[in-house]
Amino acid sequence: MFIYFQNPKIRKRINMRLLTTIILTMAVIISYGQQDTAKTIEQKKDTVWTFEGQSSLNFTQGFLENWSQGGENFLSTLLLNDYTISYDKKRASWENSFNYKLGGTQQGDQDMRKTEDIFEFNSKFGYDISNRNIFFSNIINFKTQFLKGFDYGSGNDSVAISRFLNPGHLVIATGFEYKYDKILSAMVSPLSGKATFMTDTVKYNPETFGIDSDKNFRAEMGAYIRIKFKKELIKNVSINTSLELFNNYFDHPENIDIDWQSTITFKANDFIKTVLFTHFVYDQNVSQYWQVKETLGIGIAYSIK
Repeated sequence: MFIYFQNPKIRKRINMRLLTTIILTMAVIISYGQQDTAKTIEQKKDTVWTFEGQSSLNFTQGFLENWSQGGENFLSTLLLNDYTISYDKKRASWENSFNYKLGGTQQGDQDMRKTEDIFEFNSKFGYDISNRNIFFSNIINFKTQFLKGFDYGSGNDSVAISRFLNPGHLVIATGFEYKYDKILSAMVSPLSGKATFMTDTVKYNPETFGIDSDKNFRAEMGAYIRIKFKKELIKNVSINTSLELFNNYFDHPENIDIDWQSTITFKANDFIKTVLFTHFVYDQNVSQYWQVKETLGIGIAYSIK
């Protein structure tokens, strides 16, 4: 499925005189061993607010003029934003994070098409019940998109199939979480609720998102697992990955919903970086096949620590 912008103002021809093509082949193997956490606990401040995050604007482009072998100009952009505000006081921890990804591509004389549009917000409160980084935690996870989406592959690309809150996804979970510094977080919730909802089922088909045709809401109850890992693997190469698993207790419990997002950043300097983003989704209510998305680009990035 391909979707794109319909904004006519974006339909400008871009004069591209320089071509930089970057092809990266990589394999990343993460092996992380648990260390003694006593020192980490001793280093914790009694009360601390922290704010960190990164924004980057990435480009991939190609320009051809009088090229005898044929081909078309192309331009692809991807905007990434990922920010976290955390508050820790003694054994209590409150973490709020949001990330927004927006991307588009233009090839030849075609209009700009949307290739990425994900907004995600997380709010998590936990209490350290063991003094060894084992938390009793509660989390709210919300996902949607902002702009209209179109099924370009169907040939009927004038009718939108999605927009803001169509659909929206909400997870509320209570469980136990292990945290190691700001590198690793693993939460297991035996009691969680998951909702997929729509605000407009007249213009948008709810069955596309696993909701019955006569409803605008799908509720599920089950187990939820969330693992986050963020670390500099080697000098100037870092990874930020998030894996979410959900198992519905009452409807096809043999199936597991999977949502795995990863961002690998290669830093040339403090402002120039190459970013690889991958997104894997499996939800049998929506499709019996894996949904896969991958983008790679070089661009400008700014980090706050």
